[in-house]
Amino acid sequence: MLGFSVYFARSFADTEGKARAAGAFIVAEINMGHVRMIERAQIDEVRNTDSWWKQFDTIYLKHEEEKRDEFCIKDPSQILKWIMVMNDGRL
Repeated sequence: MLGFSVYFARSFADTEGKARAAGAFIVAEINMGHVRMIERAQIDEVRNTDSWWKQFDTIYLKHEEEKRDEFCIKDPSQILKWIMVMNDGRL
């Protein structure tokens, strides 16, 4: 929705409705770099495109419901550290 990128939510709880109900979470520390914040009305400016990559490293969607906020980084190299957390009872 925010273009071609790697997507993130702000917390475990904020992934509800964005990810599968069971499985793993990837928890990451990222370098957001130069951020463009948009609201829902501006989504068509970045939808299904990488045109924002020339000026920005990250797009942040400020949703009407704060827990629905999401952001995406243009390059996986912006991920500084990550771990995988299993949350489906298999461990």
